[in-house]
Amino acid sequence: MLSKPQTFDGAREMAIFDATRANASGDASRRLAALRGEISAAYASYAQSVSPSGLTPILAQDDEANAAALRTNYPKLRSGVQRNTGAELLRRSKKCCLCGHAPSGQLDHHLPKTAFPEFSILTMNLIPVCADCNHKKRELFRRSDGGPAFLHAYRDPLPDTEAFLVVDVAIEETVAADFRVVQTASITASEFATLQHHFKSLELADLYGELATELMGEKLTPIYEYFDEGGAEV
Repeated sequence: MLSKPQTFDGAREMAIFDATRANASGDASRRLAALRGEISAAYASYAQSVSPSGLTPILAQDDEANAAALRTNYPKLRSGVQRNTGAELLRRSKKCCLCGHAPSGQLDHHLPKTAFPEFSILTMNLIPVCADCNHKKRELFRRSDGGPAFLHAYRDPLPDTEAFLVVDVAIEETVAADFRVVQTASITASEFATLQHHFKSLELADLYGELATELMGEKLTPIYEYFDEGGAEV
């Protein structure tokens, strides 16, 4: 789990929106032009919100045509007129910002574009992730109690001086590592609820456990051989 803080630049965000809008045609172009003011306001709300997951979509259920027009902007960010911007976003982190391990190769919409089409190309909403985490996260953005379902890589910094990720190691005939997250002094109850959900939903205990067990297994035999031969006394 990585934190890559980003500064909100409203002018740049709207410049990206305008560039994709200029590449649209027909009805989509007219709709995007009419929505520009609402999009600008929505972007500002996203930047000012304590937690983006608490935002309400600006489009009503009967605005599907407008929502569809907004969603058509995203492919332009990945392979169309704004593909250089999409590539720049991926370069924000070589590793997945959700698991912190696998190489990032996709952009996840922190708030899904199905529910929030207004944020389909908001760079603050696009997070470099691996395919596995992107698949596991799916469209979820709120927990059942209404709190954020996942940490926001740009908005939710984790402690860098406190151990919130701990592991219990068992060494018998084989070695095993059991990872879990704990609440530290600087993590609030609400933040910890999000951290726990993030950790469980993405099955990070299994991922980290497999990686650690594999690493320890590789090291264990040489260590045994070292001590069988006299270890530090040789």
